[in-house]
Amino acid sequence: MAHQVNCGRRIELSDYFKGFEKLGLLIKLNLLIFGMVMLGLVMLIVPGIYFSVSYVFAHFFVWFFDMEPTEALRFSRKTVSGNFGQIFLLYLVMAGINFLGVLAFGVGILISMPLSFCVAYAAFDDIIGISN
Repeated sequence: MAHQVNCGRRIELSDYFKGFEKLGLLIKLNLLIFGMVMLGLVMLIVPGIYFSVSYVFAHFFVWFFDMEPTEALRFSRKTVSGNFGQIFLLYLVMAGINFLGVLAFGVGILISMPLSFCVAYAAFDDIIGISN
C-alpha cells in the first residue's frame, strides 16, 4: 500500500488482502531468512546480525520483481552491501521504535510496525527506484 500511495493511487479495501497473492513465496522466503539468521546467530551472533540486515529488502524483490526466494536473497544482499552501514543504522532505529511500541502496553506496535514497513519501503524505493 505504501507503493500505491507513493505512486498517487487510492487505497481500496481489497488492497489490504493483496499479500495473499504471493503467500507461498513469502512463507518460503521467511523460512529461508529465519534459517540463515538463526544459523548466523548460533555461529557467532555477528553473522546473524549481518544476515538479518542483508536480507531486509528480500520481500520487496519477491513482491515487485516476482523473484524466487533464493534469488531475492541474493539481490537483497547485493543491494545492502553497498549501503550496509546506513541500512544497519536504519534497522537499529526501526528496532528501537518497535521496542518502544511494545513497551507501550503492546498497543504501540500497531502503529510502529506499519511505520517500519513504510520506512523500509521508502529506503528500498530510494535505492532501487521502483516508483518511477
